[in-house]
Amino acid sequence: MVLKELYEVWSGDGLLNDSLDDIQSLFDKAKKIFVLSVDDLVKNEAKSEQEIDRLENEIDSDTKNTRRRIVEYLAVNKNPNISAALVLGQVLTDLERIGDISQDILGLDKMYDNQLTNSPFSDNVETLKHDLSQLFDDTKVAFKETDVQRAKNIIQKNIEIRAVCDEMFKRLWGGENQIIQETMVYVLTFRYIRRVSEHLKNIASSIIKPYHEIGHSK
Repeated sequence: MVLKELYEVWSGDGLLNDSLDDIQSLFDKAKKIFVLSVDDLVKNEAKSEQEIDRLENEIDSDTKNTRRRIVEYLAVNKNPNISAALVLGQVLTDLERIGDISQDILGLDKMYDNQLTNSPFSDNVETLKHDLSQLFDDTKVAFKETDVQRAKNIIQKNIEIRAVCDEMFKRLWGGENQIIQETMVYVLTFRYIRRVSEHLKNIASSIIKPYHEIGHSK
């Protein structure tokens, strides 16, 4: 059962419908914490640290409350739709992990106490941040509207982002003139950006695939 069929189940149950509303809000918070973390890293500014901590706490609290609703739905219904509950649980996990990864990006700013120099690498970070920001919006809409074509486009974009990150890995590890600390910051940043893209791909795949295939390429 793919997401469009599951929406028919969710729309008829108050608990699951509330969970869908929560997830839409979580998309916005996950996007914001990601963008703020990357901005602080690139500019070597800690001005967003308190807001990022607040957002991370809200994401943790919201995911717990939403999971509680899902468990309540499973407990009070004689014939609950297990697939619907599992899909929502998987999406929550991906959004929660994006928050964790964004905190890791912010942690890099503390590891490397200098502004990143202008280079093709910093340009790529900015470009990927913009691409991921758009991908958050597209994934949110695709999930809400069960838009299969949009979901396929998101998955294709993930492939492109992975290719850029992989190319940056190779260039950074192969460069002999890079300052070691800065090189490591870029390597980890591209790794984290790739992980965020992977989680958005997982959410998009839930629109197309049955639960047991979510997040898998085949």
